[in-house]
Amino acid sequence: MVGAENDNHDCKEVDVKENMDNNQQNGELVSTESNEERDINAEIDEQRKKYQPTRLESFFAITKSLITRALIIYFISYIFRRLQTDVNTQSFGSVDPAYLQAVNMFKNGTIFDMHIYLSESENFTQFDDPRTLVWLEQGLIYGDWYSGQNKDGSKSKDYKFTPSDQLKNNGSIYLHVYVTKAGKSPNPKAGKNIYAGDYMSYSRKMLNKFKKVVYQKRHNLLTGKTTASEEEIKKAEIMNQEYVSHWHPNLTINLVTDHTPFVYGQVPPPLDTHIHFLLNEKLYKPVIYLNDFWNMQRDYQPLNDTVKELELKLTYQPLSFFKWQIYVAHTMKNKWTLSFMGMSFYW
Repeated sequence: MVGAENDNHDCKEVDVKENMDNNQQNGELVSTESNEERDINAEIDEQRKKYQPTRLESFFAITKSLITRALIIYFISYIFRRLQTDVNTQSFGSVDPAYLQAVNMFKNGTIFDMHIYLSESENFTQFDDPRTLVWLEQGLIYGDWYSGQNKDGSKSKDYKFTPSDQLKNNGSIYLHVYVTKAGKSPNPKAGKNIYAGDYMSYSRKMLNKFKKVVYQKRHNLLTGKTTASEEEIKKAEIMNQEYVSHWHPNLTINLVTDHTPFVYGQVPPPLDTHIHFLLNEKLYKPVIYLNDFWNMQRDYQPLNDTVKELELKLTYQPLSFFKWQIYVAHTMKNKWTLSFMGMSFYW
């Protein structure tokens, strides 16, 4: 009997202890754990806010991504060209003449002259008119990255001229750039020993751009006035839009300084539109890239009857093959974007 009573007493004590433990778990202990979890979540949120990237960090991240992609494209194209050459190599070690790699016509250290003409003709032939010659820079050295005032191989030229009535009435004007070996001329009338013939590089660019201007009959509801000029108000009566010629004074003339070999007919786009081969297909001409990439659209000014004088600021600068690829890729991307969104500029 005594043993049974002791067992019952021990069981009651165990039940009391278990009830106390359960009460503690369901009471203060649970509340403490939930508070700790909330504190940890708050700390995590604060840490996340601290490590949010700034605008500058985001810009560098995007730039790094673009450069990485360009490098990947460059190395893939380079490997492709090497593989293509290896495929066309015959068993005895010679290369199929149809796939010979062409090299740059200008070697490092080649002395050359740059002739720049300004004309309203798209196909330039007015070499005998001295008014068309804007800039003649002689004695330049191919591969020179350190001469000039800025110690980067660059040269600059400021030129002012009076626009013609045709240009002010939605006409066009072109810059024609020729690069020849020293002492040679792009003028076919210069003579057999002076005329450069095929052994020169050429590029042209229309300097003005046509922007779509929309005219609307709108007035401020509060004042009843409009910010449009009298001319715009008159045009709004007869048309809702028109294309107006615009002008930007800045242009950079880049000469791509590189000796990457190319195979005729196998230059990848969009580079193929810039690489020009000689007739023997063993040499290609140095690339002249007329660069207006950094010209902002908001800086273009309307070209109309009120304009009495135009200024043209030209800069010559050598350009690496890698940077040239980036410029060409971005230019193509911008053209595709404008074509999808509706082009506001035409050139």
